Amino acid sequence: YIAFLFRPYQPKYWYLPVVDIMRRLMLTSGLLVISDPIIQLLVALVVSVTFMVTFREWKPFFEVQTDALAYICGWQIVLCVISLIFMTLIQDHQSTHELQITISTIMIVANIAIMFAVVQSFW
Repeated sequence: YIAFLFRPYQPKYWYLPVVDIMRRLMLTSGLLVISDPIIQLLVALVVSVTFMVTFREWKPFFEVQTDALAYICGWQIVLCVISLIFMTLIQDHQSTHELQITISTIMIVANIAIMFAVVQSFW
């Protein structure tokens, strides 16, 4: 009944679904243990980059497209964390609203470009 968790992975990476669940818990609930927002974002950045590079290097999936999709989605997470770091750092700036709109616009364009890259990689 749980084969769907392990089926996309190569046999030598049978444990990666559990590791991925730990990553997700670390990026959601685990960050709540840290009280400083900047430290939270830095930990999120380190965890995101570490897992993105690990999945890129190991190529744990049977299908090349799934490896590419995991890598591209990893970049989306990293870019979101970086934008949150920028928004947190500029809170004391006088033109905060304009900067946040600029960063948000850049993130929307980047996410659309990443989604376009995902669609192109499957064709």
